[in-house]
Amino acid sequence: MQVWGTDGDIRPMIALGAGLKSAGHQVTIIIASIDNKSYAGLCAKTGITMIKSPQNMDVNLDGITGMNGRPAKSIDIMNSLLERALYPYLPELFSASKQLCERNDLVIGHFSGFYLKAAAKIHNIPYISVSYWPGLMPSSTEPPFFFPYFGKIFPKISWAIILTVFDMLLKKKINKFYSDNGLPPVKHIMTGPWMSEDLNLAACSRIFYNEPKDWQASGKIKITGFWNIPVSVEHCDFTTELKDFLARRGEHPVFMTLGSSLQMNPLRCMETLIEAARIYKKKVIIQSGIDKYRPNTFLQNIYFSGRMPHREILPFCLASVHHCGAGTTQTVTRAGIPSVPLYFMDEQKSWGGQLFKLGIASKPLNFLKTTPAKIADAMKLVVNSLKMKDNAGIVAEKMHAEDGVKEAVSIINDFMAKRTPVPAR
Repeated sequence: MQVWGTDGDIRPMIALGAGLKSAGHQVTIIIASIDNKSYAGLCAKTGITMIKSPQNMDVNLDGITGMNGRPAKSIDIMNSLLERALYPYLPELFSASKQLCERNDLVIGHFSGFYLKAAAKIHNIPYISVSYWPGLMPSSTEPPFFFPYFGKIFPKISWAIILTVFDMLLKKKINKFYSDNGLPPVKHIMTGPWMSEDLNLAACSRIFYNEPKDWQASGKIKITGFWNIPVSVEHCDFTTELKDFLARRGEHPVFMTLGSSLQMNPLRCMETLIEAARIYKKKVIIQSGIDKYRPNTFLQNIYFSGRMPHREILPFCLASVHHCGAGTTQTVTRAGIPSVPLYFMDEQKSWGGQLFKLGIASKPLNFLKTTPAKIADAMKLVVNSLKMKDNAGIVAEKMHAEDGVKEAVSIINDFMAKRTPVPAR
């Protein structure tokens, strides 16, 4: 397995690796952490072999959300992310990919890992692609999430538009990479280097998304359920200060986090959340990522936390204000509490929209355009809504009935059983 990205990209792949290891497979995962975070301890507890490559990534994402007060478009943010955090490390990523393919019978890669798919083609071994959001995998029967449905022909037209936009942005650079490594050019980025011709797994709950009819017919794109790291291998102890804060006045807090999106403009992000918390006035925990607001410190009604598994703190909270990353969205939903969705990109907007449709969130707010007062108003709305609280409990029960890792492992086992055996490596 190979994964590039932040916590939200890496943790689900570790969860899948743990499931495959428990099913009797030998599992190696190569991790490229934009945050330079170490996952060695976590991988050791699951029994999977971890290799960090690159060892260090000097990535600065500050400012990619826009300049001079003008918010950047979602696709521009994505392109800037690739330019700063992926393309400079491509030679090392591809070298690691080739080593994986030389030593294993199957490789599984994150959606953006076109370099691993290229290596799999060169070494002629099966490749499975993993996505956390189904919204980037085309369908002939369902339009993209932000397009309306105007009849049977419209999904094909709307997806053709999306494919063209991504090709204009990314195709030239990726085709050069393919050409440099003796591979033919791709027709479309989304359906070529980003997806497997054989099997694509969407690691998300069916509470949010279901397979369109054409996916079901082909059997090549499958939604499995959310991939959660086993509780048995991950636990954190609360600090004395956090315990005291939770106990103070018997009042439950709201948990605020922007996850990896915080890196795009750290100071502005933190100060927007802090001002919203001040207006809200009641207890708030803000996950901090900058030195000015160090973890385990206080500011009036606010406690600043460091990194911790969200599922550990969320059961003590009334609601969560978050950036609608795939992992955070589903972890908050599993905790049975409502959300205030703050999005930066289209993918996050989609998750926020699903939360709103389920009746477990306020209407999604564009973080780059909203105000602290509007965030605070949304916090008061969800905290005081008994209907949202009830809905959140019902949806959480449904999510807990799923076992995404178990289903994914079963699909992978079936996939491999149907293929021609390869010689032992």
